[in-house]
Amino acid sequence: MSLGAFVRSVEEWLLVSRRLMLCLTVCLLSLGPWLQAQGVDESGDGSEKGDLSDISKEVLRGRIVCLAESMHEIYDTHLPTNHEHLYGFRTTNGEFYTILRTKLSEAIFVDQRVRDRELVLSVRVIPKSRVIDVITMKSVKDGVVHDLHYYCFICAIRTVDPAICLCCQEAVEFMEVPLE
Repeated sequence: MSLGAFVRSVEEWLLVSRRLMLCLTVCLLSLGPWLQAQGVDESGDGSEKGDLSDISKEVLRGRIVCLAESMHEIYDTHLPTNHEHLYGFRTTNGEFYTILRTKLSEAIFVDQRVRDRELVLSVRVIPKSRVIDVITMKSVKDGVVHDLHYYCFICAIRTVDPAICLCCQEAVEFMEVPLE
């Protein structure tokens, strides 16, 4: 093969390669909108983005339970002796929910006094799950609904967070006030 013939074959190959790359690029660019129309997640991680504000709020009444212990009691699941508590919510009609740990639900995870009470939770149930995002938390004591919060008497700040006061760095007090 002469050098001229070799150069022409390389030029033809490059031309064909460029055309193939152009066609492939057009196909891939048009694939994105088609996948979106089919409801396929293009990120590849299987996640779906959602907006919690679009989810309707529900009110649930019940008690905080350790889900592992409850499943052991009801379904005889195997439970290690030294297990970590997986806190959940059991409604008065026997439904179980997992509680998403957020700033608004932190008291459930760190304050035994909250876990010991019958609660009325305003929540959002995350779609395609039994996970609840707590919005507000109230207790029921002798049939009367009470507001649960923490209060800093030094700064006169009311909060739902049981941590120290963000202002003075002193301890906050647990408050349970009957609703009028």
